Amino acid sequence: MADRFESLQVPLAVAAGGAIGAVMRWGLASGLVSDGFPWATFVTNLSGSFALGVVLVVGEIIGPHPRHRHKPWVRLWRPFMATGVLGGFTTFSTFVLEIERLDAGIALVYLASSVVLGLAAYSAGNAVARRGFGVAA
Repeated sequence: MADRFESLQVPLAVAAGGAIGAVMRWGLASGLVSDGFPWATFVTNLSGSFALGVVLVVGEIIGPHPRHRHKPWVRLWRPFMATGVLGGFTTFSTFVLEIERLDAGIALVYLASSVVLGLAAYSAGNAVARRGFGVAA
């Protein structure tokens, strides 16, 4: 019975995180006013990229640490946060749908800026977390 529960821990962590992330996305989207540009998805995906940079550094810190190595939550950190919370929070499907609905020029700006700024946000989150936690690159 313990083995069966243990095999369900990761999918349950992803599911719980996904539910939290989806509610966070809904909350953010309902608070942002759109003027024709998909600001909610843009802000969600950029902040999610930044958060992913932080989450992965935190995983590097807690994973090998001797105090935490054998604690179950350490094994569940990345599936819960990266795949679950941030996977539920960010949205590629809405991003693609919005590109299709925008005028060609605005769609191209949205596409390019989302990719370039998303990569920059991830790198910034990673750098901020590394500096803040004193982790070498």
